[in-house]
Amino acid sequence: AEVLNVVYDPAKVKFDDLCYFFFRIHEPTTLNRQHGDVGTQYRSAVMVHDAEQRKVVERIIKEFTTGQPVDGQTSPAVAAELPQWKEKFDKAFKGKPIVTTVEPATKFFVAEDYHQEYLDVNPDGYCTHRIYW
Repeated sequence: AEVLNVVYDPAKVKFDDLCYFFFRIHEPTTLNRQHGDVGTQYRSAVMVHDAEQRKVVERIIKEFTTGQPVDGQTSPAVAAELPQWKEKFDKAFKGKPIVTTVEPATKFFVAEDYHQEYLDVNPDGYCTHRIYW
């Protein structure tokens, strides 16, 4: 899959927050496709490094799917926002279901040079990653 390797400091940002942001900037409802690119390498996926990360991603998918907190695992601040987030999510993605897969992280390969800073180098290029809501 074509993926982004995110390196972050958990003392400054929580994995949960990165995942919530991912679902705001990524089209998670198209199977094996991102805009005009088609194939399994364009699937919507989150690669996780351990069981705890998997649990977080699966919970967040459930939260966006239902608009409800998950069995006391959802923070009170997020739980208060979920109905509005669900409404915005459904509007942005026309009520389509999330097809994002949760997969174990494997060896990461840096993309070729022409993929680096793609939109800076190709300002007329397309990208489906933007703030949807």
